[in-house]
Amino acid sequence: MPRLFRTPIIDMTTLQKLWYLLTHDYRRSAIVLLALMLIGMVLETFGIGLVIPALALMTQSDIAAKYPVLSPWLNSLGNPSRERLIVVGMLILVGVYTVKALFLAFFAWRQACFVYGFQANLSQRLFTGYLRQPYTFHLQRNSAQLIRNTSSQVTKTITAIQQVLLLLSESLALLGILAILLVVEPLGTLLVISTLA
Repeated sequence: MPRLFRTPIIDMTTLQKLWYLLTHDYRRSAIVLLALMLIGMVLETFGIGLVIPALALMTQSDIAAKYPVLSPWLNSLGNPSRERLIVVGMLILVGVYTVKALFLAFFAWRQACFVYGFQANLSQRLFTGYLRQPYTFHLQRNSAQLIRNTSSQVTKTITAIQQVLLLLSESLALLGILAILLVVEPLGTLLVISTLA
């Protein structure tokens, strides 16, 4: 194996091995991707959290009497009618979901650029490492195995990176939803979690 891919510690975990394979630029890109995941989690949580007030707005006849905390805010808006509140609330909900959809499309594009750009980079680094080996290195190894390393083994590594990214984004979304549930219905959420656990 080329010196480029020798790991300094044999018993590293899979995440450490994947991090070790990333170049400095791709490590920075991975940190930016993690920040985008956090923003996506906030937008997902915010989008789900807005469903509860939207339902309350549509089902409650007198929202100010049911929720006295909103009275000063409604007074500052000139006490709009229930129909007007519903229209404004639905427009806000649609706006938030539009922003969320656009951001998630941008995030998917950025993630694909990261993953497939790193795949090309890793294949090129591995191929370059093989080309720089002495002639005796190639005499002692099967060229089909070297070609397989630059294609299928790299693909397996990229699949592992995609699964790690998917696990991170889904875990963050789960934490956001759990936070909403704990705020809205703490006792029921804790009972369900303890029952499932």
